[in-house]
Amino acid sequence: MRDNQFRFEGMDIWQRAAAISSPLFRLAGELDRTRYYRFGEQLRSATLSMTNNIAEGSGSVSRDEFAHFLNIARRSTF
Repeated sequence: MRDNQFRFEGMDIWQRAAAISSPLFRLAGELDRTRYYRFGEQLRSATLSMTNNIAEGSGSVSRDEFAHFLNIARRSTF
């Protein structure tokens, strides 16, 4: 891990969530262009929730607390 890297950036689960974010944001943009604004906004929000909750949870002091944030991130994928 680089010195200037946050803990979550080295986590495989965060890297996978970040990797699928770009295609999901492109899809959200397509939804906006076809006037499905609400669906696009919902997709952007869920996509951000995945990566953000993993990142936030990585700062947890307990495994249970971290698991709670991972659960929120997992639910966002649905």
